[in-house]
Amino acid sequence: MAELTSNARNKLGKAVFGLPSKRAFPMPDANHAAVAKGRATQGVNSGTLSPGSAAKIKAKANKILGARSGADPVTKRPMVHGEHSSEPRIGAGHMMGSPGVDTPSGGGTDMGGMGGAGA
Repeated sequence: MAELTSNARNKLGKAVFGLPSKRAFPMPDANHAAVAKGRATQGVNSGTLSPGSAAKIKAKANKILGARSGADPVTKRPMVHGEHSSEPRIGAGHMMGSPGVDTPSGGGTDMGGMGGAGA
């Protein structure tokens, strides 16, 4: 993320801030918008920011982030609540290399999901 010097921050218009009246949570680019969302959550959790203010910050950040936030990484369309990405998932519970499952290498593995040709 590019550093935002105090001189550059002072030159930013109010519309660039998540909370314009306080000139707080500057979002001149997508990286700053992503950081602002995280800081807003931290502020609510620590009691230094109201949930309403955090919602305003996150809404503004989401506009800046555009398709990157809340969009399926494959189809690029917004996901509906509860919908999962169409991107293939690899991790816990994935069939390939799971204990006791035959793998293309010709046998099950007892390596706790770390199977493969060398198992």
